[in-house]
Amino acid sequence: MDEFLGPTGAGTIVLLKLKSNESLPSIQELKRDFEVNSIKYYKGFGWYRGAIARIEQLLNILDSLKGNEKIWGKFDCTDFLRLSPNTHRSLIYEMKYCSVTIAGFNLTNDSFEELDQILKMRSDVRSMQNATKYFIDRLSDNAETINKYELLDVTLTNPPLEAMNSYFENYGLTALQSLNEKLIDWNKKYTWKLKSIEEIESSLET
Repeated sequence: MDEFLGPTGAGTIVLLKLKSNESLPSIQELKRDFEVNSIKYYKGFGWYRGAIARIEQLLNILDSLKGNEKIWGKFDCTDFLRLSPNTHRSLIYEMKYCSVTIAGFNLTNDSFEELDQILKMRSDVRSMQNATKYFIDRLSDNAETINKYELLDVTLTNPPLEAMNSYFENYGLTALQSLNEKLIDWNKKYTWKLKSIEEIESSLET
């Protein structure tokens, strides 16, 4: 993640989604809007595709937890910005470019590693749940097949599907809910924020 977040291992990442006829804002304009000296553009499907895909995965999961229907490519970014660490959202930027901005995060190597670990654990739990469901479905299919052969083997013809479905109904659910909460908390902690009133007043004083 050192290269993704720059030489200091920290940066503000802003995901953009531009249509073919839309242009990126100029670097000079963004520096003025954000009052920063360091801004870099990257393609969403370039060198850092793996890192960007993790953020997109987070956004898709959070969206699904709201009950929204999954839309293919909804959070796929075409480009992204890397700003100086802890850059705040700018109201001027919001007015100009909110329509092409997917999301932003203030990240460090450690915070991104934390996200990566939560996503990996969640993926493992989902894989376990799917494997269990596949196994029970397969037992049911096996019973239908073996009945055609008129073979007397109760372990094949009459597996305890009702009991198994009951036992595995909530298999991994508590773990999944816990990991979902961790993702929600992570998002709240590191998502790109506007300056507070106190921060704005302090900057005006200086």
